Amino acid sequence: EPSTTSFLSLYENMILWLESHDGGYFNREKLEIQNTDPKNPKLAGIVAKADIDPGESLMKVPKSCYIALEDHEVVPTPTEDEVDISYPYHWENLCRISKKLAAELKLDTSSKYAPYISYLKSRDRRQIPTTWSAAGKGLLKKIINSNNDDGGDYGPLPPADMDFMEENMKGCINDDDLMKFSTEIVVTRGNDIHLIPVWDMMNHGTEGKININSTSVHSKEGVHVFAEKRIQKGEELY
Repeated sequence: EPSTTSFLSLYENMILWLESHDGGYFNREKLEIQNTDPKNPKLAGIVAKADIDPGESLMKVPKSCYIALEDHEVVPTPTEDEVDISYPYHWENLCRISKKLAAELKLDTSSKYAPYISYLKSRDRRQIPTTWSAAGKGLLKKIINSNNDDGGDYGPLPPADMDFMEENMKGCINDDDLMKFSTEIVVTRGNDIHLIPVWDMMNHGTEGKININSTSVHSKEGVHVFAEKRIQKGEELY
């Protein structure tokens, strides 16, 4: 089983790769990637190693680092009058970006995103119920009270939909394990049609814990992350 040290090496390689791109920046003076659970070396977050003032620049990830769909590859979102409740454009875009990631995962160390790909390949598989076996999902449905009095499919507890791959992406995934893994990464780490290295290591925070802000991930320059408020040494970025 890989150690925390080996994962820290993966993170360092990814930061070095980010910094090698024009416009790439990681505030090494104020930030570091740390393990967030001593029992699980794979769990990590970005932590302040010194006090950070509001507005201080924390990282910049240029578009050249993104794994993303190009404008001509995107199925456009329809107008409000044309919206289909099944959101076929959403599933098609999810399929396309998942295929693009799968191609880079196959390239492995030959990918131009190699340090990021190495990090992604270190992630555990089947982190979301839609990738579980039928027996596993069946058990979870029982636990969350899937037999509602109102006849609904699921009970009051999340996840609300653990069958979206089978229902919306069967023709895209076709029981391909690499595509399942790729789609899982996009769903859990992506921002719409973008996979953004290092930026995606900031964990989600509840209201009141959010301490960073950023420019739009859609901007031509990429995304620029800065402190929303004062962040004290030892605090994790959310």
